Amino acid sequence: MTGTAKTEEKEFLKMFKMPVIEVPTNLPNIRVDLPIQAFATLRGKWQYVREEVESMFQLGRPVLVGTTSVESSEYLSDLLKSRNIPHNVLNARPKYAAREAEIIAQAGRKHAITISTNMAGRGTDIILGGNPKMLAKEIVEDNVLPFLSHDTPDVETEGESTSHKGLSKIKLGPSSLALLAKAAIMAKYVHKSESNEWSFQKAKSTIMESIEMSNTIGLEKLQECVAEVTEMYPLCDAIALAYATVLKDCEIHCFDEGAEVKTLGGLHVIGTSLHESRRIDNQLRGRAGRQGDPGSTRFMVSLQDEMFRKFNLDTEWAVRLISRITNGEDIAIESNAVVKQLLGLQINAEKYYFGIRKNLVEFDEVLEVQRKHIYSLRQVILSGDSESCSEQIFQYMQAVVDEIILGNVDPQKVLYLALLFIYHF
Repeated sequence: MTGTAKTEEKEFLKMFKMPVIEVPTNLPNIRVDLPIQAFATLRGKWQYVREEVESMFQLGRPVLVGTTSVESSEYLSDLLKSRNIPHNVLNARPKYAAREAEIIAQAGRKHAITISTNMAGRGTDIILGGNPKMLAKEIVEDNVLPFLSHDTPDVETEGESTSHKGLSKIKLGPSSLALLAKAAIMAKYVHKSESNEWSFQKAKSTIMESIEMSNTIGLEKLQECVAEVTEMYPLCDAIALAYATVLKDCEIHCFDEGAEVKTLGGLHVIGTSLHESRRIDNQLRGRAGRQGDPGSTRFMVSLQDEMFRKFNLDTEWAVRLISRITNGEDIAIESNAVVKQLLGLQINAEKYYFGIRKNLVEFDEVLEVQRKHIYSLRQVILSGDSESCSEQIFQYMQAVVDEIILGNVDPQKVLYLALLFIYHF
């Protein structure tokens, strides 16, 4: 099951004899897919991407920018830093990938800007207003971790801290603040009483275990357990109770902020290049407008993008044409003729890769005959009794001996006749 197989329907049917059936959405899709904007140069494209991000940031709408490479994501990040626009980057570099869940958790919050490569964050819904469970986890870690361990986390394995600049502060109630303070005191007490220094990883895993316990048991059961013990109840119980209470506050905050974000228009997705398959473009578009939420998408492409150069688009001619239309300025072109030409090139790219996949399947069909024979023989040996296995092995031994003799001994000589007599009679 996949959400983007419809564009490859012919390939599935032709190569694998598998029809594609489209299942209606659970809720109506109200996402707005804005027209593709084409630019003559990369410089013009990135300038407009930055301006659109800044415009959405000022409105308060969350933005997800999809890039095709790590280098592109970091280039855009530098552009946004130059305009003091707070944002998070999510790409394959360990310092970002380690915080993937936390970055995605707040990608739907008001004023949130997220720059992501294709594969990053896939499979996780971006919840408008934020993910309360992940936000509650972050709050607990921020308040307890420094007291449990004084180790400095390794950025390459633990990731850089997630940026909260520009986002609204979550209001915690008195009970949440009191329980966080108590959990911090317990953490400090445990840290001092232990003879060995806690590592950062051990401290973090302890907090994670406590959070899992809280999610399993629930707030009411936790309160009952804590009521049965003294004031200095176990560390894990203290953390679990603090998390459960903070989670309630986060749920209220995320619900209210989510309603506000929906009023503003939902998540806005910007694609910075057409991909070599429409499926990947549709996957990026599909990050907005999930489960009936509002949202919008916009693709901004340059004639100097890698895909157009790779598939032999006469970029110099196209750049001159657009420059003539725009009087040499870096402005967007939404001409149907230009966009149709670019989409046609994308379809040609799909056909090219379809040919490669088709050749691979045809090549594999030859090997499949031998593969099936070997696996069937393996199954016979594994499921058969010792007598049938011995018989099978002797047959192969006989075949090997025959092959060696026929290939190395002259049939007219006495030795051949003697060997033939021994092995056949």
